[in-house]
Amino acid sequence: MEPSKWFNPILTLKSSTSHSLNLGGQIPYVFHHLNTFKNLDLSDNNIGGELPSTLSNLHHLIFLGLSGNKFRGQVPSSLFDLPQLSHLDCSGNQLEGPLPNKMTGFSNLTLLWFHENLLNGTIPSWCLSLPFLVDLNLANNQFTGLISDLSSYSLENLHLCNNKLQGNKFEGKIPDDVGELHALIGLNLSHNRLIGPIPLSMGNLVNLESLDLSSNILTGGIPTELTNLNYLAVLNLSHNHLLGEIPQGKQFNTFMNASYEGNLGLCGIPLSKTCGNKDVEQHSPPSSTFEHEQKFGFGWKPVAIGYGCGMH
Repeated sequence: MEPSKWFNPILTLKSSTSHSLNLGGQIPYVFHHLNTFKNLDLSDNNIGGELPSTLSNLHHLIFLGLSGNKFRGQVPSSLFDLPQLSHLDCSGNQLEGPLPNKMTGFSNLTLLWFHENLLNGTIPSWCLSLPFLVDLNLANNQFTGLISDLSSYSLENLHLCNNKLQGNKFEGKIPDDVGELHALIGLNLSHNRLIGPIPLSMGNLVNLESLDLSSNILTGGIPTELTNLNYLAVLNLSHNHLLGEIPQGKQFNTFMNASYEGNLGLCGIPLSKTCGNKDVEQHSPPSSTFEHEQKFGFGWKPVAIGYGCGMH
């Protein structure tokens, strides 16, 4: 369908929900006609091309949905100048390059999704300091570098898994102050290169429903403090180098083998390996492997990761 044919009828509206209509084509450079729009959803429509810079004319926009299309190129800095925007979803496209280092709008933003693109570079500090941000999803991109200070303690879900968050000077441990993110519902740090123990402070995340630390290089035991998480429904600690007896009680009585697989040093229910076996005591990774992984770890202030990357 030609862009003018599907786009012209919505120019006189103040809201449009046109998702999953297979509209195709590109967004015309006529967004200055939509300066009264408050909601615009064009997701899942096979729309391609670059995001037009004229998006900055939508000064009253509150919701913008562009996910599941074929948008390519860099994210225009003008997209971050929308003062009223609350929800922005650009996930599932082919956007590339870094996110802009600065933004002037977005003071009201509560949801920001750019997952499943080709974005790279470092994650700009403003992403983690928006005052009302509840849900940030940058997962499944190609970000690298240091995660800056996280001061958006309203966060409930923040997705950064399956990125390349490594660098020579990064410590690579999960910081103790991750336990200060009391609003968290979902925490996903999977598929990175995290080393060291699981912080005891995670037992303070009393609202947590989903925890995924899988596919890292974590060592030590599973803290018994995690049994304090009364709402925890999903737990994935698989494919690390964890040791010792699996805690019991409360929600931990509901988790199956899959939550712990790939940790040769773990024992106890629900695993078939009992904790009386001598071979349970030491299964830390070989020193050469650990030193190699430590070189590429990453250190950061609290990074809260929510549902996504295989967790729902």
